[in-house]
Amino acid sequence: MDQQANQYETTTGHNFSTKDWLNLHYKAVENEYASMVQSVGIQPGWRVLDAACGNGCFIQKLSELVSVHGRVDAIDLAPENIAALQSNVMKKQYQCQVYPMRGNIMALPYEANVFDAVWCSAVTQFLSNDEFQSVISEFIRVVRPGGVIAIKEFDGTLFYFSPSVPTLLWNTAGLMDEQKQTSFLSRPIQMKTVLKNSGLIEVTQKTYLIEKRQPLNEFEKKYISAFFDAQDVSWVTLDKIPENDRRIWKLISNPKSKQYILNEQGFYWREGHIVAVGIVPSH
Repeated sequence: MDQQANQYETTTGHNFSTKDWLNLHYKAVENEYASMVQSVGIQPGWRVLDAACGNGCFIQKLSELVSVHGRVDAIDLAPENIAALQSNVMKKQYQCQVYPMRGNIMALPYEANVFDAVWCSAVTQFLSNDEFQSVISEFIRVVRPGGVIAIKEFDGTLFYFSPSVPTLLWNTAGLMDEQKQTSFLSRPIQMKTVLKNSGLIEVTQKTYLIEKRQPLNEFEKKYISAFFDAQDVSWVTLDKIPENDRRIWKLISNPKSKQYILNEQGFYWREGHIVAVGIVPSH
């Protein structure tokens, strides 16, 4: 089970962050993710930073928004993710110049006021409150006054699937440590307040609900089946949950089982994401 749970973990120790997982997830919810990026207000000609970019799933959409006269910089801590993005850049897959770099978003290697916008997706769940504040301070430093900072994050309170024992997923949440409760459950809901308290102005926040039902398309099946196969719920691996819950998980996640959840005609999957957008004030 540990081997399964680690198959989507990067060399930097971030789970569900490898290029394979990111590609699975993005393809399954591509239209919804495109709407989230478009909501930020990125303009043609802008220079945008994709902070903790993973393997660059969002860069295609970002490059379309900034267009040929714009530029996208991309930074990530995992060398394998930057290598994958570099390969795509070499193939000239994007509509603007893209500049990948390995680095830490808590100490960005860029001068002040050089970006028009920062886009940061599915990253804050890995950060403590102090680390998150350091990251936001860095974003404010590198974005020009009047520029945009956009945070997209998974909202764990909206995650659900059916049919199954209704409390199965909720029981795993009870095993979270305090930091994971904050990053998966509390902080996403309060992101608007957090960004305002960090000094951003005109902050907005919107929740995007993603729902999948039968019949699932090819990409949705691959993504959701990979989730169940991993035996991991992001905030806790299933070897840590009570034995009876673990037995149920094994039954619903085994394609050879009569209870395999993806064979259920009434299968339902729900996940939620928030997008919070703020403006950097004049210094």
